[in-house]
Amino acid sequence: MLKYQIKFYLLCGAISTSFDLLLYLLLVKIGVNISVAKGISFLFATGISYFLNKKITFRSFQKSYAELINFYLAHVLAMIVDVGFNKLFLLIFGLLITGQIILILAFICATSLSVVVNFLSQKFWVFRKQLNVIPGFD
Repeated sequence: MLKYQIKFYLLCGAISTSFDLLLYLLLVKIGVNISVAKGISFLFATGISYFLNKKITFRSFQKSYAELINFYLAHVLAMIVDVGFNKLFLLIFGLLITGQIILILAFICATSLSVVVNFLSQKFWVFRKQLNVIPGFD
């Protein structure tokens, strides 16, 4: 079950992140303010992520506004972890390494932690009531 969920969580994340990037670039190209474009693309991508993870990864078929609200709250928690640890890793790596590489290393480390936090919050909080996986996909 866990292997199935991790596999499909990563797949759904790749799909929603791709949508986020494409919509962001499109909005910027047509002249929307960069911050507004990113906010819009994030909100839409989070909606796609909710639908995909709800139906595919965690197989939740409840009709619940609380579930949707909890999903967005889990994303806010993951964002706080991402931003906070990015800053921490920038400080740590800044003591050890010089150059632009610290930005990439901090980004990778912080993003990895936020992905784990987001997965665990979805598994054990947002979609805790779940059906069995589809036979053959576990």
